[in-house]
Amino acid sequence: MQSFFNVKLPPVRDDIFKERKEMEPIKRILTPTLERPNYYLIIGPHGCGKSTLINFVAGTFKKGIIHVEGSDDIEKFGENFAKAINYPELDVNLVKWLVNQLSGGPYTHKLLWQKVLSRFEEFASKAVKKYSIHPVLIIDDIAKIATNYPKVVERLQNVAKTAADHRLFTVVFVASDANLIDNFMKNSSYSRCRTLYIGDFNENEALAYLINNRNINAQIAKRIFDLCGGRISHIVGVASEVDQLIALRKSLRKSVDYKDNEFCEEVIKIVDEQVNGIKQDYRQVWDTYVPENSNRKILQFLCNNLDAEFTRRDIIRLFDERTGEYIFSTLLKNNIITYKGGIIEFGAPVIKTMLSELHEKEQEIDV
Repeated sequence: MQSFFNVKLPPVRDDIFKERKEMEPIKRILTPTLERPNYYLIIGPHGCGKSTLINFVAGTFKKGIIHVEGSDDIEKFGENFAKAINYPELDVNLVKWLVNQLSGGPYTHKLLWQKVLSRFEEFASKAVKKYSIHPVLIIDDIAKIATNYPKVVERLQNVAKTAADHRLFTVVFVASDANLIDNFMKNSSYSRCRTLYIGDFNENEALAYLINNRNINAQIAKRIFDLCGGRISHIVGVASEVDQLIALRKSLRKSVDYKDNEFCEEVIKIVDEQVNGIKQDYRQVWDTYVPENSNRKILQFLCNNLDAEFTRRDIIRLFDERTGEYIFSTLLKNNIITYKGGIIEFGAPVIKTMLSELHEKEQEIDV
């Protein structure tokens, strides 16, 4: 029972989230009431800061929040779950021994997560009845489990609905893969699910963060946003490199005043180098995951639609159904595109630049 009184979450830096508009909806989700018997799916592109934001808001609660990291290894998920509720006493080997003794047979990974889930349900019932605590179970990266174990996710959804119906505890699933919504909707328990989308910073949020929180001047901040867009992981990464430059210059007793042209030029150089590194990372993803026999066709389509709206169906109809779905999922999972409300957008301006440069090289080869 101790876990329900001591919230245990991954560490986060709080300077990113002072002004994010999603904080209030997340607070409402993590403060369950009898009037809202639901479970939740919080979804957003990888790198937008959703898990960090959720953990930051959850950290403001003193009790009742359980955070479990998902995994594409069901054994690891079971172990993560066991540790999250201190079952038993954080000794996972003892869990395996206990499960083996109770089952009368060899230890199985699937039985571990089921056993821990049963113990969590037992703890949650006691917490509600004895301590008037309504636990919240956050399962992060649920898409990792769904990839190899869709039936496990289906079971977890059903548990979430039953718990909501009986006001025992609230389950919050967190995912980066927008395709997961389609799978969730196929389950009849989806009637109890509410979805919250967390996206990238808008321009005002990005500039406020860079200027007010990271002390970067307005001109450089605008340059970073124009290159990186609102993708928080990119913005934070670039800002951290600027911090390192400032620390180095201070150690050498050089100016760190943005009115100093030499300093500004060094900052701009660092920003451009970091953005170029991000662009190369996306290029490597493209070369690694986009099938060679489909490469040119999808590249041509994306470059023709860099500033236009298009849909999932527009991509799929370029190929046969199976290939089209694979291409769409590949682009989505690797953050080349994002998907919200049926409309597709590019993950960051630097991706458009990467695609345009790649397309130009392809045309040069043809000539």
